[in-house]
Amino acid sequence: MSTQYKNILKYVGFFGSIQGLNLLVGLVRSKIVAILLGPGGMGLLSLFNTAIQLLNSGTNLGIGISGVKELSELEDHKEKERKVAIIRTWSLIAAAIGFVATVMAAPLIDKFSFSWGQHTLHYIALAPVVSLMAIIGGEAAILKAERKLRNLAIIQVITMTVSVIISLPVYYFFGQSGIVPVIFLTMLTTTIATLRYSYRCYPLRLSGIRKHIQEGKPMVRLGLSFVLAGIVGSGVEMYIRSFLNMQGDLEMVGLYFAGFSIAITYPSALLNSLENDYFARLSSVNNDTAAVSRTVNAQVEVLLMVMFPVLALLMIAMPVVMPLLFSSKFCDVIPMTQVTLVAMFIRSASLPVEYISLARGGAKTFLLIEIISGIITMISLTVGFLNFGLWGMGAGWVVSYSLLIVFVLIFFRYRWKYLVSARALAMLVAGIVLLATLYVFIVK
Repeated sequence: MSTQYKNILKYVGFFGSIQGLNLLVGLVRSKIVAILLGPGGMGLLSLFNTAIQLLNSGTNLGIGISGVKELSELEDHKEKERKVAIIRTWSLIAAAIGFVATVMAAPLIDKFSFSWGQHTLHYIALAPVVSLMAIIGGEAAILKAERKLRNLAIIQVITMTVSVIISLPVYYFFGQSGIVPVIFLTMLTTTIATLRYSYRCYPLRLSGIRKHIQEGKPMVRLGLSFVLAGIVGSGVEMYIRSFLNMQGDLEMVGLYFAGFSIAITYPSALLNSLENDYFARLSSVNNDTAAVSRTVNAQVEVLLMVMFPVLALLMIAMPVVMPLLFSSKFCDVIPMTQVTLVAMFIRSASLPVEYISLARGGAKTFLLIEIISGIITMISLTVGFLNFGLWGMGAGWVVSYSLLIVFVLIFFRYRWKYLVSARALAMLVAGIVLLATLYVFIVK
C-alpha cells in the first residue's frame, strides 16, 4: 500500500474515532432536542440554522476557502505571518458585513420561511452568530493550511460537549424560546476554542491593518465566486425547508431535518473532517495534473471503502437508530432516511473530485457546479415530495447526486484532465448496486 493511502487511512482512523465520540455526544444532544422540543421545535431549529448558513455563505467573502489555498502554497514563515494577518483582517470585515446583512435581511427571510407568526426579531438576534461564523472561518482556514488537524478535532469535541451542557437546562426551562440563545452560546464556545489554538499557532498582531486590507483584495476576489457558490448551496437548503414549512408545517420540517441529519449531516461530518487534511494536500500539488488525479482517486477509493459499511449498517439499523437518536415520533421519516443513504454514498465519490476546482483556484468552475447541483436538487426534491411525500425527497437526493456525479466526472475530465481510476469507478458502481439491493430485498 502506498504512503498516500496509508496517510489517508491514518486520518480516517483518527478522525473516525473523533467523529465516533462526537456522534455519541450528538446522540445525547439530539435526544434532548427531540424530547424537550419535539418535531416542531426541531423544525424551528432547522430553519434558524439554515438561515444562518445562508447568511454566512453570502457574507464570509470566501475567506475559509481562498485563505486555505493561498496559505498552503507558501513556505516562507514571514510570508505566512503576513498572509495570516491578511486573513484575520478580512475575517473581521466579513464579520461586520454579516452582522449588518443579517439585521437588514431578517424581515425578508421571515416572510420567505414562515406563513404565520412573527420571527423577524429572532433572525435579528442571530446576527452575532453570523459574525462569529466569519471569524471562525478565517481562523479555521489558518489551522487547516498549517495541518493542525488534531487541534481542529479537539475544537469539534469541545463544541459538541458544551452544546449538550448548554442545551439541557435551557431547553428544559425555556423550550423553543431557548433555541436562539443555545445557538449563540454554542457558536461563542466554538469561537473561543478556535481562537485559542489559532492564536497559539500565530499570535495576534494588530499593526498594518490598512496595508492588509489592500493586500487581501486579490484573495477576496478569488473568494467571491465561492461566496456565490455558498449562497446557491445554502439557498437550496433554505428553499427546501421553507417549502416543507409552507406545504406542511414545522413538524414536517422537523421530520425531514431528523432524516437529513442521520443520512447526510452525520456522515458528512467524517467527510468534512478528512477535508481538513485533503484540501491542503491537494492544493500543494495543484500544478501537477497527474499528481492531482492520483491524490483525488486515492481519496475517493478510501472514502468509498470506509463509507459503505457505515451506510449499510445504518440502513439496516435505522428502525433502532431513529428512535434512539430522536424519539418514536420521528419514525415516519425512516423510509426517506434509508433511501437517502444511497445518495450519501454517491456523494462520497463526487465531493473529492469537486475539490479540484478549489485547489486550482477555479472559482467560476466551482460556482458552475454549485448552480447545476442546486437546480437539479430543487427540482428533484420538489417533484419527489409532491408525488411521494417525504420518501420522495429521499429518492430525489439519489436522483440529484446520480446526475451530478455523471456531470462532474465528464466535465472535470475535459476541464482539468482528471481521469477517474478504474478501481474507484468499480467500487462506486458495486457499492450503489449493493446498497440498492440491501434496501429492496432486506430493508424494505
